[in-house]
Amino acid sequence: MSATKESPYPASAPGDTIRARLERMLRATARALPPGRAALVLLALAAIYRLILLARGWPALDSDEAVIGLMARHILHGERPTFFWGQDYMGPFEAYVAALLFLLFGPSTFVLGLSALLLTLGFLAIVYALGRAAYGSTVGLLALAWLVLSPPFFTLRQLAPIGGYEELLLLGGVIVLGVWSRLRLPDTRPTDRASWLRCIAFYAALGYLAGLGFWSDLLILPVLLVAAGALVIGRWREVISLAGVALALAFIIGAWPYISFNIATGNATYRQLSHQNNPAGWPIQTFGMLSAGLPVVGGSPHICITQGNIWDSYPPSMATLTAKNDLTCQAPNILISLAALTLLGVVTWQLGRWLWVWLRQTPLLARGRDWLARRGARIPPATEADAAWLVAEDTARERARRWLRAMLLGIALMTLVLFCASRDAAHFQFTSARYLLPIYLATPLFVGVLWEAARKRRRPDDIAGSQVSAALIHASWKSRVIPLPATLGLLWLLASSLYGAGQTLGYAADGARFGQPIVPVDRPIIAFMDVHHLTAYYTNDYWACYRVAFEAQERLHCTVRGDVGAPTLQLQRTRYQPWVDELLAMPHPAYLLILNSVQDQRFAQLAAAEGLPHQGYTRAVVGPYAIYYFAG
Repeated sequence: MSATKESPYPASAPGDTIRARLERMLRATARALPPGRAALVLLALAAIYRLILLARGWPALDSDEAVIGLMARHILHGERPTFFWGQDYMGPFEAYVAALLFLLFGPSTFVLGLSALLLTLGFLAIVYALGRAAYGSTVGLLALAWLVLSPPFFTLRQLAPIGGYEELLLLGGVIVLGVWSRLRLPDTRPTDRASWLRCIAFYAALGYLAGLGFWSDLLILPVLLVAAGALVIGRWREVISLAGVALALAFIIGAWPYISFNIATGNATYRQLSHQNNPAGWPIQTFGMLSAGLPVVGGSPHICITQGNIWDSYPPSMATLTAKNDLTCQAPNILISLAALTLLGVVTWQLGRWLWVWLRQTPLLARGRDWLARRGARIPPATEADAAWLVAEDTARERARRWLRAMLLGIALMTLVLFCASRDAAHFQFTSARYLLPIYLATPLFVGVLWEAARKRRRPDDIAGSQVSAALIHASWKSRVIPLPATLGLLWLLASSLYGAGQTLGYAADGARFGQPIVPVDRPIIAFMDVHHLTAYYTNDYWACYRVAFEAQERLHCTVRGDVGAPTLQLQRTRYQPWVDELLAMPHPAYLLILNSVQDQRFAQLAAAEGLPHQGYTRAVVGPYAIYYFAG
């Protein structure tokens, strides 16, 4: 007689509602799949989704990403770059990670993307840990679930190794978690020699990671400031000890390449960045943030861009360029931004409420209240209810959660303020949204507020039959009204993520735009130059310069001269000086010019004006480019 396998789900009882059955199934699933295992499953799905995109060649390689690949190749040959080629404010951390993978698997576009994927998966694990620490396992899983498929903008930036965004989020998350782990300790400072040694080692490691992050990308500044503020306030006894000295010294060591460079160059990094600020443009820059920046980061199904351009790899169905404001498109996106700001406001109110009650309990405020009372002012004294609430909320676990939420809130608010101070928020509405990427560290806040609000509903089936009517009558408006929009908000986040992933996968299937190991448009260019034995070229298309050089395994070298619309062949954006010198020394370099551009139409005249070789050259059309080469 064969044994029957028992179902893991509870049997349905007569008269069960669909909702009751679903809730029992979810509870049984949670018991069968603990949060840690569920998080691993979600991380595996995130990896599979991104590997599919990388295998399809999405996002298409561009020159900025190719520079990271070229730097990685040169690192394997002994070079030790301090910054991203040509930009003295972005560290080369991604290039060193890529160099390690190149050493193991060889240089290729896929392996370059894989280096970014590894850092991204580390950040996704951090998001789960942050959500679990700030609100509980469910919020951690929901926050992770939103980013598993994720808004296309997040996926695009996290698979494109450029700008230090991957390590910014990873290092920022590790730093915040590290500070939280210190703040949740019951003692205000170590009590014995062994714990002091562990404390000093912890602060040294934290300072070194902060220094690396500072060197890598200055967008990490909000993270460093809120983390430092939390330590100074919450663990000040440690900060003024040897542990604080270890923190400062380790930070200097981690950031030393950045510090030493700016000492030698008179703070060249600041000079490069300072021109981007425009305090006078706050209104229009804030509008750019509300209508485009925040919505695209949040996964809006469609945005309209009136200033700047849109990255070619972004699904065109989700973003369009318009010549003027389109209120039918912008209004919903502004509502999305206002909803996000409202959630941050709820967190601010929650933390402020606790701070106010705590202050009313302190002797210092009591003395201040008496002083103000003598001058006619009045601050309400603390009540017994306040005291009871404070005692209930003032556990070590709740204190740590408040600290973590406050740090995430500070990161989000500071990121928004800095973004609105940048002129790029108005002039490059879409592409400048990358400066909002640190706000993804605050993902648990948005999800946590919605989840807590959605759980406020009083369920009649949990109340005895005779008490149902009374309970419904006396239920507060909050328990009747707030849960519905909060639930819809959570569903919208997950639905927008699924929609964005579907659009991204569909767009990535376009074989005419995306492919491995070479972008389709570049294949005939490389083949043509190989056939004609060309090894170096000038181009007026920055995006076809270093990309083609990397795809050709550096059989081709390049330098940018001229720009679309500008009637000149002057040097532009010289990323790598040795290639500039090499081309200047060549008697007959080739030219790769955008077809029908001003440089193509007036090639001989513009080349002569710059003293460049041009006589005896032959013109050939290859795809969307004109190639000029010396035929001998």
